[in-house]
Amino acid sequence: MRRRAATPRLARALLWRTLDPADRDAILAELDEMFERRRAEKGVPAARRWYWRQVPSFALRLSFDRWRRQARRKGDRGLVDTLRQDLRDGRRWLVANRSLTAVTLLTLALGIGACTTLFSVVNGVLWTPLPYSQPERLFWVHTWSEPNRWPLSVVDFQALREQTKAFSGVAGFTYTGMTHAGSAGSRQLLVQRTTAEFFSVLGSEPLIGRTFASGEDAPGAERVAILSHGFWQRELGGDASVLNETLRLDGVEHTIIGVLPRRVGPLEDPDVDLWTALELTPPTRKGPFFLRVVGRLADGLTSQQAQDELHRLNDELFPLWQSSYQDEAATWAVLPLRDYVVGDAADGLYLMFAAVGCVLLIATINLGSLLLTRALARRHELALRTAVGASRWRLFRQLMAEAFVVVLLGGLGGLLLAHWGTGWMITLLPDALPRATEIGTTWRVASFALGVSLLAGAIVGLAASLRGSAANPGILLRSGGRTSSSRSAVGNLLVVSQLAVAVPVLVSSGLLLQSFVRLQDVDPGFDAQRVVSMRIGLSRLDYPEDADVAAFWSRTLIGVRSLPGVDAAGLGDGRPPHEAPDLNNFDLESRPTPPGESQPVAPWLTVTPEYFRTLGIPLQRGRLIAESDTQDTPPVVVVDEAWARKHFPGGDPVGERFMSGGCTPDRCDWVTIVGIVGDVKYTGLDNEDGSIYFPHGQTSYRSMYVFARSRDTRPSDLIPGMRQVIGELDPMLVVSDVRSGDELIAESLVSRRFLMRLVSIFGWVAALLAALGIYGVMSNFVQQRTREIGVRIAVGGRHGDVVRWLLGHGLRPTLGGLALGVILAALTTRTLDSLLFAVHTSDPATFLGASGLLAAVALLACWMPARRACRVDPVAALRAD
Repeated sequence: MRRRAATPRLARALLWRTLDPADRDAILAELDEMFERRRAEKGVPAARRWYWRQVPSFALRLSFDRWRRQARRKGDRGLVDTLRQDLRDGRRWLVANRSLTAVTLLTLALGIGACTTLFSVVNGVLWTPLPYSQPERLFWVHTWSEPNRWPLSVVDFQALREQTKAFSGVAGFTYTGMTHAGSAGSRQLLVQRTTAEFFSVLGSEPLIGRTFASGEDAPGAERVAILSHGFWQRELGGDASVLNETLRLDGVEHTIIGVLPRRVGPLEDPDVDLWTALELTPPTRKGPFFLRVVGRLADGLTSQQAQDELHRLNDELFPLWQSSYQDEAATWAVLPLRDYVVGDAADGLYLMFAAVGCVLLIATINLGSLLLTRALARRHELALRTAVGASRWRLFRQLMAEAFVVVLLGGLGGLLLAHWGTGWMITLLPDALPRATEIGTTWRVASFALGVSLLAGAIVGLAASLRGSAANPGILLRSGGRTSSSRSAVGNLLVVSQLAVAVPVLVSSGLLLQSFVRLQDVDPGFDAQRVVSMRIGLSRLDYPEDADVAAFWSRTLIGVRSLPGVDAAGLGDGRPPHEAPDLNNFDLESRPTPPGESQPVAPWLTVTPEYFRTLGIPLQRGRLIAESDTQDTPPVVVVDEAWARKHFPGGDPVGERFMSGGCTPDRCDWVTIVGIVGDVKYTGLDNEDGSIYFPHGQTSYRSMYVFARSRDTRPSDLIPGMRQVIGELDPMLVVSDVRSGDELIAESLVSRRFLMRLVSIFGWVAALLAALGIYGVMSNFVQQRTREIGVRIAVGGRHGDVVRWLLGHGLRPTLGGLALGVILAALTTRTLDSLLFAVHTSDPATFLGASGLLAAVALLACWMPARRACRVDPVAALRAD
C-alpha cells in the first residue's frame, strides 16, 4: 500500500490502460519495484519524474509492436521495403516537377541556412557558457544609480573584499598601456592590471608557471607579470624557459611567473599582451571610480542574497565617506557575468535572430505550399488507391516519407550554406562584438539545423499528409479529379501568411536603414576630413618630472607644426566621436546638487590651446584656453553648447564656477568657465552629453593624442612626417592608434552598420521568398484553371480580361496579407526603440514604403503566371482532363 501511495496514480492508471491484460500485472509490479528503488536512492521527485517518462515510452513501443503485428497479418511488405518504395515514389514526383521542387528546395535551404548561421552567432555569443569554472556563479559588481552604472572605487573594493560573506572571492582589474623595451626596440603594450585574486576567482589556470599569489598586489611587493600566449610566441618564441626571466615595462623590471593558454575567457581580453599585479594605495577620498570588479558567489547563496548584502555594506560605508561623495541613491549591484560580457550586443543579436526566424517561417510556408499543392493534385490518385484497398495509414505514411525527402534535402543544403555563411559572417562581425571567437559550426549548430528541418517537415508534412490521405473516393472519382475551391482557399491562406511575416521584417530593416542614414548625417562637431591623430605614452622612468613631460609635449607640437602641409597641431586626451577619456561628476556653485542626490556627469577632456583650431571647433562666446593658463593661475575650463543648454538653459554660463565631484572648498579650488565652443560628440554620435575642456598647462598628463590638421593634402600624408618628428625626439617612444578623422567616424558606426546591413539582407530575402511563394501559388492556380482559361478564351474572352481576372484572384489575398503584416509590424517594431536614432517605430513613410514594395513584388509575381496563361491553346486546354 505504501508503495502504491508514492507512485503517481494518474501515470499508473495510464499505463494500466496501455498495457496488454496478459502482461499488465507483471510489468506494473516490476515498475513499482524500480520506482521504490529510485525513491530510496534519489528521492521522491526524481522517482516520480522517471515513472512519468515510462508512460510515453511504453505507449510508443506497444503501438509500434501492434502495428507490426497487424501488418504481418495483412501480408504487407516489411517496413524497410515500404519505406524504400515511398521514397522512390517521392523522388519520381520531385523529378517530374523540377521547377517547383527547385524553388522550394532553394527557399528551404536559404531559410534553414540563414537561421542556422545566425544561430551559430547567437549560440557562440549568448548561449555558450563562459569558459570558467561554474560560470553561473560569477557576477559583475558595479555602482548603480539609476539610470547610470559605473565601476567601483578603491574604497568600495577594499570594503567589499574585507567584509563580504556572500562572495567566496572578489577581484578587481583595469587596463593601461605600458612601454616594453625589447631587443627589437620599444613598443606599446596593452596591459591588464589585476588584484591577486583575479585568476583564482575566475578559476583560470596558466599554460605554464603560476598566476598571482596573495600579497603580490601589495604596495612595495616584487613586480611580476603573466604573459599572454600571443606575446609569448611573438616576442619570446614560445620558449618554456622564460619563467623567472625579466621584462622591462615602463622602465621597471617585472619577473615573468606564468603564461596563459591560447584560448582564454572574455575577461582575459585576447588583445591584452600581459597581466601585472594592481597595487592599490590607501585612498584619501571615495573616488575615482575606475575599478572593474568580478565576484564568485559563495556556495549555497543566491544572487538576491548577495544583492541584499551589498546594499547593507554600501549603506554602512556611505556615512564614512559622505564628505567626498554625496550620492545617497547610489548603491552596489550585481549582474551575471555573462550579461556584462555580452552587454548591448544581445538586443541586436536577438533582433537579427527574430528576423531570420521570419525568413525560415516564410520558407517553411513555401514548403507547405509545395506539399499541399502536391497532395491536393494527387487526391484523385489517392482516392483510386483507397478504392482498391489501400488504407489511410498507408497513404499517410507515403506522403510523410515524401515530405521528409524534401525537408532533409533542404536541411542538408541549409547546413552547407550555414557552414559557408558562418565563415562569411565572422568576417563581417564588428570587432566590438564580444565572444566572437566562440562562433563556429559546432555539433550543437548542426543539431539545430537538423532539428529545424525535422520540425518544419513534421509540421507541414503532417498537414499535407492528413489532407491528402483524407480523400473521399466516391466524390473525387465522380469529379474526374478536377480541383475544388479548397485548393484556392489553401493557396490564398499561404499568400496571406507569407506577406504577414515578410512585412514586419521589411519594416524593421527600413527603420534601421533610416536610423543609420540619419546618424551618418549627424554633425560630429569637428572637421573629420582634414584631421589625423596618434597616441603617445610617456613612462615615469624616462620623464620623472612634470617639467620633463611639458617640455616633451612642447617640442612635439613645434616639430609637427613645422611639417609641410600641416595647418595646425594640438594635444588632447580624448578623441571624437567615441573616445571620452573621463566621465566625471561635478557640482555647480550657483545650482548645487541637493544633499543625497546624484551630481551631474559629463566627459572631461584635457587639451592644449591649439586643439580647437586643429579640429575646427568654433568659439561661440568668451575665450578659448590660452598658453597663459598654467598651474600657477586659477583653474579655468571651456564648455560646449550642449553642456551650456543642459545646465544653463536660456542663460550664459561664462563666469560661472563648479567643483569636481568628491571635492570640498577646503581641499579643491573652484573652476571658472571662461568660454563656450561648438558641440563635439565624445560618447557617440547619438548622444548629447556636453563636454568640459581643461587646459593641459594646468595638468601633466603622460598619455595624449597628437592631432594634426592638413592644409591642402590628405591627412594620411602627414603620418610619416609626424612619426619622424617623434622618433627624432625619443627613438624609444611607441606611436600607436593612428587614425584619420574619417576612420574614427566609420569605426563609431560599425556596429550599427552591421546590424542595419544584416537585417536589410534578411528583409530582402523575406521579400524574395514571399515573391517566390506567391509565384508558386499563382502558377499552381493557373495550372488548375487551365481548362477554365481555355473555355474563356474559346468563347471570345480577351486576353486582358483573363489577366485582370487572374490578377484580381492573386491581389485579394495579397492585400489581406499586407494589412495583417502592417498590424503585426506595428506591434513588433516597438522593441526596436533602443536601436533607433531620430526615427519613430511607427514611422508612416517606412510602413508605406515596405508595404508598397511588397505589393509591387506580389503584383509582379501574379502577373508573370497570368501573362503565361494567356498563351494557352484553347483546343489543348479543352482536351485536358
